[in-house]
Amino acid sequence: MRKAKMKTIYSWLAFLAVFLMALALTGCGGSSDSPRADAATNTSTNSGSGMAPASIDGKTFNGRIGTTTTTWQIVFTDGTYSYAENGHHLDSGNYTYTKTSSTTAVLTLADGTTLQLTYTAPNSGTYLISKSAETGTFSST
Repeated sequence: MRKAKMKTIYSWLAFLAVFLMALALTGCGGSSDSPRADAATNTSTNSGSGMAPASIDGKTFNGRIGTTTTTWQIVFTDGTYSYAENGHHLDSGNYTYTKTSSTTAVLTLADGTTLQLTYTAPNSGTYLISKSAETGTFSST
């Protein structure tokens, strides 16, 4: 009886270990909804007037993470971006920008980071990165 009980416990522990490993690896290695490295696009589902621009190519976004002292900058040029935090370059690649309403847009960077932008003025607003729950403010020039 004791052997059967131990075998059951080991079986459950093995199952739990496999489950936890699968859970830990979920999302690693990119996903099919990540932008392709060669596919920078600016699209608009609502190109009418409003605060959100139809395109961000040629613009520079400056932002602050929440109430921290961390600042960031993204420069958009010819379908690519360059990202820096506190003056240090961290990333670059292609991006996808989609205007979703007169005051909102979605920006997806090459690493899969998606920013939900809400324009509160023609060149500024707030952002949310759902994956990390990061929020903050941005301005564009």
